[in-house]
Amino acid sequence: IISRASPMASTPPYFHGVISREEAEQRLMGAHLRNPTEPVFLVRNSNKSPEDCVLSTLQEKEASTDVKFGHFKIKNVGSTGRSSFQLELSGNPPIFPSVEALLTYYTDGRNGFPGPIGMYVTAPTNAPTVIPVAAALVARGPAVLPQAQVHPPAPPPPRPVAALTSAPRVVAIPPGPPATAAPPPPPAGRPPVSAALPADTLLCEGYLQKHRGVGQSRTRFFQLTTKKLAYFSENGGGMIASCLTSDIASVTDVGKSSFRIISREPFGQSNKTEMVLEAPNQAIKNKWISFLRGQRNMGGGNREVPGVMLCEGYLIKVQPMGSSSKERWFSLTSEVFAYAKEEAGELMSSVPLSAITSVGGFDDPKAFKLISNVRFTVTGSYEVLCRAESEAVRDKWIAAMRFVIPKEKFSQ
Repeated sequence: IISRASPMASTPPYFHGVISREEAEQRLMGAHLRNPTEPVFLVRNSNKSPEDCVLSTLQEKEASTDVKFGHFKIKNVGSTGRSSFQLELSGNPPIFPSVEALLTYYTDGRNGFPGPIGMYVTAPTNAPTVIPVAAALVARGPAVLPQAQVHPPAPPPPRPVAALTSAPRVVAIPPGPPATAAPPPPPAGRPPVSAALPADTLLCEGYLQKHRGVGQSRTRFFQLTTKKLAYFSENGGGMIASCLTSDIASVTDVGKSSFRIISREPFGQSNKTEMVLEAPNQAIKNKWISFLRGQRNMGGGNREVPGVMLCEGYLIKVQPMGSSSKERWFSLTSEVFAYAKEEAGELMSSVPLSAITSVGGFDDPKAFKLISNVRFTVTGSYEVLCRAESEAVRDKWIAAMRFVIPKEKFSQ
């Protein structure tokens, strides 16, 4: 039983405090873009009744590439001095002595809950102040739900993963950099931004041609993370299929710009274990082969971009009137925003995230503008206007930026 006098310092990582429904959906969508095959959730204050909390979820719709959000009230039905919790569902759902017990009960999408709740999204370090009463309701911390260990704890060792298979895993939202251009060193014991990122992080992404026979080849957008290889109808589109990287048996260079992947399990709509992919050029092919073989930790081709990759792809670098706009390969990591002349090409310029003072330019649904307090472009400009191939791709970039850039720097 959780006491309302529980200390605030032990608030569990899935509790996000005072945020709006819209902000909750934004954080869930950001986590989903990083890990599109998993449902995700968080817990927040109820904006209408401070005694209660809300379970906010994101799940993929059945037979659809769209997602759906859910917001379910966790009612505090306990008597004075004691807390008991019940999820507001139809029928007569059970009552639990703690929020973590309730979450664990509904982890696998059972007992009247519409689908698995999946992995929890950790609150950023600059999350809004929580309402004390609601915070105390979940302040004991996750007794059952596991939290990813960024730094190994002191002995005794943590429980083995096998013992936690029924509990949600974690998608961590990294804290944003300080607002000043020259940030102070992090407090003792606080991990760097890159260390706070989840274990399943992006390695590379981009368009590849998927060969299926004469006249049946298709260009798809592929995404490789540390745990899986997935492909989508297009950048920002719906996922078609995915394969665990642990199921990839071999990656073979088959000449020119093509390579072959052999998986232990069927992969793709053809339900085969072999896939031949063709990259736009040999440098891009080498990038993909290197990552698939686990030979590189970051970057691609001849470039090395510091930090953990969050998003990459072609954007139009819009020039002022009288100049010609250029298509460039942009990369957003946990440390910098950078661009190269082409995918797997030499780095042209980059700006530290701590130097970015403004993210805006949202009047154009496909564009965004970054302004920094240091020169960013090769021409010496302090700002860059980027236009994506679609509104969905622009939103994907903005969602990734919200992981690592403080929200007060966004114009909306």
